[in-house]
Amino acid sequence: MKMRLIYGLAMTMALGLVLNGCKQGESSREGSGEQVKKDESKNLVNLTTETFQKQVIESDQLVMVDFWAPWCPPCLELAPAVSALADDYAGKVKVGKVDVNETINKALMEKYVDEGIPLILFFKAGKKVDESLGLVSKKDLEAIIKKHL
Repeated sequence: MKMRLIYGLAMTMALGLVLNGCKQGESSREGSGEQVKKDESKNLVNLTTETFQKQVIESDQLVMVDFWAPWCPPCLELAPAVSALADDYAGKVKVGKVDVNETINKALMEKYVDEGIPLILFFKAGKKVDESLGLVSKKDLEAIIKKHL
């Protein structure tokens, strides 16, 4: 157990150094990750390795998945747009979030996150159909959604 904790912390620190300029411990204008969570849409689905297959791959809807971390300022800045899109497209598009900082999501991070975060992936009929890397506008994400609806 102790070794897993040490390994998880080491992976988190290493990930923080390489992912899109996000470094663990950096602050953001948005405040802490806890503040962002309070403002999240009730239409957002928190995804984990355990729920990803059913919620994303087996979904009949277009699914937008935000790979993020609470220590990543661009991720926190993007969060309100993701939350707003979850509300704007409720019932038409499923919007989920994967916290790459959580060790339970390590398998998802290894499978999908190659270049950095924030990373938004779009899935339709179980297949990845589009992606957006880095901090982008709500308008840019909405254009991708409309392209695949």
